[in-house]
Amino acid sequence: MVMRMPGLRPTLRAAVFSAAALLPFLSTSAATAATVDYPGRCQRSADVVQWTPKKGAVARFIADTFASSSTGLWIGLGRSGTTFWSAEGGDASDACDECRELRLVETSADGKRKVHTVLGSADLTRIGPDAAAQKAHVLATLWKLASKTWPADKLTQDYTLTTGKPPANDPDGAPPFAVKVVAKDTFDIRYDLGAKTLMCWCVYDWKARTAKVAKAPPTK
Repeated sequence: MVMRMPGLRPTLRAAVFSAAALLPFLSTSAATAATVDYPGRCQRSADVVQWTPKKGAVARFIADTFASSSTGLWIGLGRSGTTFWSAEGGDASDACDECRELRLVETSADGKRKVHTVLGSADLTRIGPDAAAQKAHVLATLWKLASKTWPADKLTQDYTLTTGKPPANDPDGAPPFAVKVVAKDTFDIRYDLGAKTLMCWCVYDWKARTAKVAKAPPTK
């Protein structure tokens, strides 16, 4: 059975399903899903998950994982050249129990980020709290992004993923992080679920920074 998504043309659906069928099947093993906890003021936690082609079509995986998560969420999707793609979400603040948002984010080796809103505050206002309707919207938005902007069928898994232990600093003295992704000679990106206070509320937001990439010594 094919779910018909409002506003998604049949030709676009066909193109997206064709792209999903062409997803590369790589042997890189997936990292175990983990939960990273932030103690203290604005206490919070985040699920860190890694997608690989063995886990099925990437858009469906993101939608299913987001629907089943109740904490902050970071999904490693893969790299495209010197850019790493992730899905980042969770509650925008602790002022609302039904305000979970989701973004598709491309982070370049120099730390620049381009954010694509998948489910935002305006969408939640329009759609309401219906979980099925939110999931349908997430899928439709991801499919549209895959047809234009997001190279969902070309993501590679040649990187390593490590979870951190906030609030402890990294062994090299760098600030804490929730997850680190490293591609040899290409990038070292640290992601953190930041928090700041606004009156009596905590406001959350995923951020990223880069570390100096350790270059392999030249061969003699």
